[in-house]
Amino acid sequence: MTALQLLAHGDGVSRAVAALLAAMSVASWVTILWKAWLLRGGTRAVLRGIAAFWQAPTLADAERGLAAFDASRWRCASSPRARSDRRWMSIRRAWAWPVVTMPA
Repeated sequence: MTALQLLAHGDGVSRAVAALLAAMSVASWVTILWKAWLLRGGTRAVLRGIAAFWQAPTLADAERGLAAFDASRWRCASSPRARSDRRWMSIRRAWAWPVVTMPA
């Protein structure tokens, strides 16, 4: 039985499941391609940022130079996004299970 025959002879539930699976497959491929495109652009920005960092005379100049290459404002430690991520990580650490170490 082919997929077309299955859809033709199936009920509403099987057709809805098939449509949902097809939509999720398309959404997954769109997400994969979008992330690949973002990573490609990010790699170029990182390479330019590394060169600017090592050519900067001071650490403050290096940070300002890195912020110029950070188009999304995600990677720079002083950006609002990074600060909110640090707050979120501290909240996650506060609610994490305690680490139990065995005595030696």
